[in-house]
Amino acid sequence: MNKMLLASLKVFIWSLHPSFFPEPQFAKEHELFASINSTRVRLNLIGWNNGGCPITSFTLEYRPVDTAMWTMAQRTSLTKSYILYDLAEATWYELQMKVVNSAGFAEKKITFATLNADGSTIPPLLKTVDPITDNMSGNEGLKMMVTITCILVAAVMVFILLMVLKRRRREQRLKRLRGESEPKDTHMHTHPHTHNRNKANNNTQALFRDLCSRE
Repeated sequence: MNKMLLASLKVFIWSLHPSFFPEPQFAKEHELFASINSTRVRLNLIGWNNGGCPITSFTLEYRPVDTAMWTMAQRTSLTKSYILYDLAEATWYELQMKVVNSAGFAEKKITFATLNADGSTIPPLLKTVDPITDNMSGNEGLKMMVTITCILVAAVMVFILLMVLKRRRREQRLKRLRGESEPKDTHMHTHPHTHNRNKANNNTQALFRDLCSRE
């Protein structure tokens, strides 16, 4: 009864805040491989942490490197250890595990090698290029190049636009200054004519007064 109540309480809390109970994870301080020989591997699964929620599914798959078919071993409960039998000697293998609880799931992938018949180790695995990964890397490089090119083109266009606006403002300022200076120039040009006209009038008046005095 208490276990059912506790489980119901966990489900209720998780429904309110799923991150309260984290997904399962494998502790880094635990070694996954307990023992390895030429045909058998013993896995140490005690490093898996359920994150506060019971583990509902455990899936394990393995295959020789550079092969397509996986050998699956699925268990509904996670035990402390698991043994892989009938492995080929002196062979590199790929291993992947998936552990599921009510909060989510976690995956762990790793490679290992069985020993030679005399118990000696085999040469390291040569790194192979995955065509899909390589293609994705190439696409990412192309996307990065296109992005940089677009940024540079946009920067050049903004610079040109700023220069055009600056030039237009300068032209408008010159026009405004010319418009303000034109009335002053007109006044300066008409001023000598006005002075000459006044001088002629004065001379005419003086001549008229001289004639009148003679009469």
